[in-house]
Amino acid sequence: KQAIDSVDGSIVKVKGVVVASAVNQPAFYLADDEGIIAVRCSLDTITQIDLGNTIVVEGTKKHHKKVETGNYVGQCVIDDASLVINLYGDDFPSKDYYDSSKTLSDIYDFDENIDYTTQVFVVEGVVKFIDGGYSKTIKIQSEDGKVAVSLYCSSSETQYGWLKEFADQLVSIELIPCNWNGKNYYACCVLSVSDGTKTVINSLNFN
Repeated sequence: KQAIDSVDGSIVKVKGVVVASAVNQPAFYLADDEGIIAVRCSLDTITQIDLGNTIVVEGTKKHHKKVETGNYVGQCVIDDASLVINLYGDDFPSKDYYDSSKTLSDIYDFDENIDYTTQVFVVEGVVKFIDGGYSKTIKIQSEDGKVAVSLYCSSSETQYGWLKEFADQLVSIELIPCNWNGKNYYACCVLSVSDGTKTVINSLNFN
């Protein structure tokens, strides 16, 4: 939380647990019992860590793609991060601050001028792989089909192929909004998905 609240451009050194991969970025999500933040680094650094590892990283806290007078706040991230030390282990932190009070409709309507990129929302939704002819996308759809939230990716087949076993099912999903590419709306990243008997964590960049 101290890193999240620090001024953009600050050099921060943070200890936390690697809880999930990001998608379409050389990045992952670092968390402790009070907060979560994206960490972007080299692919070589990612090869030195794994899910559940307690690590210390140092980098620049910023809002990627932030505009001063535009229509979006951008992506909160510890950027150009270096690995100070890997303490290993697999002791995941508390999720008490994860927000289960929002619906997919709420997330769809989020104001892009407010930073939601360090907040996790636990929702129920249906995993939908959509073939658009020239491109394939993936969305999380409400059970009634009235609203759907897009997942940020460049290839639903390769980057979210691990979700195919849950396709067209109503599941519980940990979503974190993201805005890596300067859009005036939020897409989301899946941290984990559960069908009640099986839970899968997003391990994309660690595979």
